[in-house]
Amino acid sequence: MAKKKTKEKIKNSEAEPVLKDNTRKKQNKQVMISVILMIAVIVIIVAIPIVYKTFFNKFTYTNLEFEKTKLGQLNFYSTKIPIVEKAPPEGHLITPKEVSSYYSINFRNDPRKLEYIPVNITLKNSTQMDFIKVNTAYISLDPNMKRCDDNSVALVNFAGFLRDIVGLKLRSAVSDENASRELQITYITCEKNPLNTVINLRSGNETKIEKTGKNCYVLTFKDCEVTQVTEKFDLAVLEGYMKYFE
Repeated sequence: MAKKKTKEKIKNSEAEPVLKDNTRKKQNKQVMISVILMIAVIVIIVAIPIVYKTFFNKFTYTNLEFEKTKLGQLNFYSTKIPIVEKAPPEGHLITPKEVSSYYSINFRNDPRKLEYIPVNITLKNSTQMDFIKVNTAYISLDPNMKRCDDNSVALVNFAGFLRDIVGLKLRSAVSDENASRELQITYITCEKNPLNTVINLRSGNETKIEKTGKNCYVLTFKDCEVTQVTEKFDLAVLEGYMKYFE
């Protein structure tokens, strides 16, 4: 019996280092797994904003790179428009070397979500809209159009675009003669002023853009979609302009 107990003690003493070694290996493996998981979590936390910004907040529209940005509670869709010193000849593709600067512009609406607005315009030579730039251009407002909170901001941004990008010498007007006399504002219509670019803004039952004369454009909005219709007009201009770029 004594010999048997002695043998068992020897076996147990020999097995103890093996058990301890196995336990240590398991503990090391668990620690390694924990470290790997922690690193993976950190990578995910860091990578998600980068991936979201790179792949979800950026997109291409009409050959322009847009990025969704946030200022306070407002979302903007920002892009940079390439500017050249001289207007290119018809059919000429502009290379990056010919770009002199860039014009930054912020849209309040995602350009892709403005596709529902019909644009009934035949572009000049399939590229650009018709504008008379040598004479004063007018944004002629319908005095009876719906009053909306966004009207003023939308019109300021719209006028800035037409001046800076299109190059129009711009003034405001009204499309009603009686209102013109009462408000002492210039009375302008497409029929009355065929030698001027006239952009008539009015409210209606549908948001749409139409070309009703050689240099006359009518922008109609419903439900206070003033920003939507003016930005859609900007995008229609840019679509033709960006066809010059490779």
